[in-house]
Order: sequence, then C-alpha cells, then structure tokens
Amino acid sequence: MAAPRGVRHRVHDRQRAGEVRHRIGEDVVSVFVPTTPNPTSGFVFMLPRKDIIELDMDVESAIKMVVSLGVVMPKWQLPASTTPAQLPIS
Repeated sequence: MAAPRGVRHRVHDRQRAGEVRHRIGEDVVSVFVPTTPNPTSGFVFMLPRKDIIELDMDVESAIKMVVSLGVVMPKWQLPASTTPAQLPIS
C-alpha cells in the first residue's frame, strides 16, 4: 500500500462537496494548508481538481517541512525521463 501524500486530502463527505461541485460545476479537492509553527491550525481550500498538482511527498516529510519553516526540505530528484521544460511551472 502506498504511503499517504501530505499535501492534499480528497473530500470524503459527498454531500458537502456536492454543493461546492454544483456551484462551480467541477470536481473539487479539499486542500489543507497548515500554518507554522503549529501545523494543527491552517486553512482549508476547496479547489478544482484540474488546478491541483499532486506531489510525491509523504506526510512525515510535509510535516517536517512545515514545522521547520521550510528549513528541512524533502529530497527530490527530477525523474530521468523528464526535462525541466516539461515541469508545470510558468
């Protein structure tokens, strides 16, 4: 089983997500953005799925990054088959 990812959380309550989905006409994802230095507080955004970029970061790495104010960053390496021009960065 794959490790859970630390940067997003799918909306599990379909009735609550249903109103947002109905109003904006798109499938949505609930995204929790923690604040530092206390990651138990933060903001929840419901964003269209098409606007989400899913990261390959586990929950532990995400929490370390938030609590350390970005000083401790997870190790990441660009996949060999990907060029920097293919990254979704404008």
